[in-house]
Amino acid sequence: MDVILDSNEYLQDFRMEGTQFQELFTYLRRTDSWLVVPRPVLLEAARRYRDMLSQGTRDLKRAWDSVRQRSMRNLGEFESPVDIDGEVSSFEQRLREPAPRVRVSFYDDYSSVSLEEVVRRGVERIKPASEKGEELRDVILWLMVLAYARKCRRGVAFISNDGHFRSDGGLHETLASDVAEAGAEVSFYRRIGDFIAGNSLEIETLTEKLLFSLVSRDSIEKEARKSLEESRELGGRVLKVEIDALRFSSGKRYKVAEDSFYVESVLTGTARAVIRQAKYMTATFAPAFEPSREATNISSKVFGDNAGLAANTFFREGPWYLDSTLLQPAIVGMRPPIGPADVAIFNGRFVQTAQSLNLEDVEILYRCRFQLDVSARIQKGRLVALQTEGMQVAEMEPVPDLGSPDSNLSNTE
Repeated sequence: MDVILDSNEYLQDFRMEGTQFQELFTYLRRTDSWLVVPRPVLLEAARRYRDMLSQGTRDLKRAWDSVRQRSMRNLGEFESPVDIDGEVSSFEQRLREPAPRVRVSFYDDYSSVSLEEVVRRGVERIKPASEKGEELRDVILWLMVLAYARKCRRGVAFISNDGHFRSDGGLHETLASDVAEAGAEVSFYRRIGDFIAGNSLEIETLTEKLLFSLVSRDSIEKEARKSLEESRELGGRVLKVEIDALRFSSGKRYKVAEDSFYVESVLTGTARAVIRQAKYMTATFAPAFEPSREATNISSKVFGDNAGLAANTFFREGPWYLDSTLLQPAIVGMRPPIGPADVAIFNGRFVQTAQSLNLEDVEILYRCRFQLDVSARIQKGRLVALQTEGMQVAEMEPVPDLGSPDSNLSNTE
């Protein structure tokens, strides 16, 4: 069965080095199948990769400019260390040769895609077009999937987590009708892991004993700690994490080749994390708007339950400005400084900020409960790769102040 991935699958792992991609490649080698890359997927994935690198470069420049403004000596203008064009070319080359002995076909035949059909689906809101008659790229991709399936005369797996292709977890009924009318064989999967599970040689229910015989508890705890440190669900900048308990919940082991297994498992646990969160901000308002007030403290309560998340996501470095895009009277949004004329709504009034808005933060110790979804690749009885597929924080509560954050983290039961 040849495999076509939507661009959103590549966005999850641009390097194609994770467990799911590696097991997909194992399947392609085992079955002598092709990885098919339609032209719209190549263009979209390359564009999104470029956008990601460009955004990262802008973030680096913003951080450099902030440091340069505070430096005692001239650090010079920012010079990007990233050759974006070169990186995009390398990504496209990786698509051509993602792994040894994996055959790739770049499919750019638009001749079987009727422009009239694309327009009709947009006008009449026929899937995968959206209810607004948009997402015509998805329409073109879908018509190319059907055309390829008819042309190759063999089974084709189409993998996409785009909601325009599915309903109730499976292929949308309109698109299923398209497949039947075309006389094609197209199987739909939401994620690569689903495809691996559905096309494995054997499936075995995992037990806790079997899981920890394949993957050490220390390795999974390390993965859980890393995922919590990178998680935005904790509502702030995570400084330190310690795993208190880790419990096996469920899992399966899939045989994908004679000496290779793909393992998926769900675990739950508790952890303690030191998190830096917003306490309050000191803002200086422009005299023209607030002539009698030079500064005011804005409590983090104006952010509701997302105070720490807002601080972690938006503040980072000052100075910052109140943002006009959030129009709820008691809400304050932040963005990097652009100029002194930024306008916001604060407590129901338009205000203009001068060039100072500083964040005061505090470090708080939390106890949290979490669910960790992991996948692993086992080859010849040895762990080859382990990665997080999902991290959900179910509950958080602050730990009473028993001293410094480090002592709390070490001594709290």
